[in-house]
This record gives sequence, C-alpha cells and structure tokens, in this order.
Amino acid sequence: MGILLSTVVSCGGNPTATKAKEPKSEEVVKDEDVHPDEDAPKKTVSEEVEIPGFEIELDLSKKAKAKLLESGEMITVDAMFSGELKSTSKLEVSDDGQFYLANASREIKPGQIAKFSKIMVPQNVLDDLKKKDYEVGINVYTSRKVFANNLLSSLGAFGKISEFKGKRITIEVKLIEE
Repeated sequence: MGILLSTVVSCGGNPTATKAKEPKSEEVVKDEDVHPDEDAPKKTVSEEVEIPGFEIELDLSKKAKAKLLESGEMITVDAMFSGELKSTSKLEVSDDGQFYLANASREIKPGQIAKFSKIMVPQNVLDDLKKKDYEVGINVYTSRKVFANNLLSSLGAFGKISEFKGKRITIEVKLIEE
C-alpha cells in the first residue's frame, strides 16, 4: 500500500468542513432550493457525488490515552482532499497553490473510530481535476476543549483516495512530551 506516514503536530485552530467553490461568474442554486412556482429560471449545481468512505483508528500511547481519559479531552481527526486542476478549469486554487475538494473533521473520544463517509462534492469539480485519484491528508490533534494547546504528536496519513477507499487506516498517536 502506498500510504505515506509522517509525523505531524498540529498547532492551528479547529478546522471547519468546507466544499470546493463553484466559479464565481454564475449564480447557482441547488435543486432543492428551486420551487416550481418561481418564474425565473435558475441554473442548478452539478450533481453531487460521494467521496469514497474510510475509517481512521488511533493507536494511542498509554500516556496519551490516560491523559485524555482523565481530562475528558476529545480528539479531532481532520481529513483534507486535494488535487491538481486541469489548465482549462475556472475553479480557484487556495493561497498555497492547492485545490481543496473538501475538508472534513470528526471529533472522537479515545478508543472510538473516526468514520469518514457521506462527504459530498459536485461532479463538475471532480471533472476539473487532472487526475481522479486525488490526494487525502489526515491530521490528528486534541480538540482544545479542556487544554488550550494541542497535546498530541501523531503520525498523519497521506496518500491517494484509492489507497484509503473502504479501508481502516491506523495512526500512532502519543503525547508531544513523549
């Protein structure tokens, strides 16, 4: 399997779920927002498709598990989905030059599995990618409900969606101080 594991220590704030942006040049509405009795025609957003689901299991060190259980702190598992756009695409890349299809977070207790499913992206966004086997990046950190700073050092998982699809990936997690 080609999943690359590397040490990642998150120090940023809690991410929020986002979707890829549609081109700004046209007004779009979702099908469910269109009412049959409205006179003005509306352009509808491309059909949405589901990103293949997968699970993330955390292998917590004894010290990390004890600290989290004792304090009641939660764990955030963050997934980013990115890819390279075709040169003809009108979609916008982020300030760092990447195109992000979606970002999803799961908040779990020690011992729970983070399940990533039912993450939707517009089909036309997938069609604008150079390669359909886009990138997945997983980061793990404390949710900062009890402690102001992240306590965890984790092995993040990075690879292609084909390497994650339908699988359970295990990531080792320990306290930063370990």
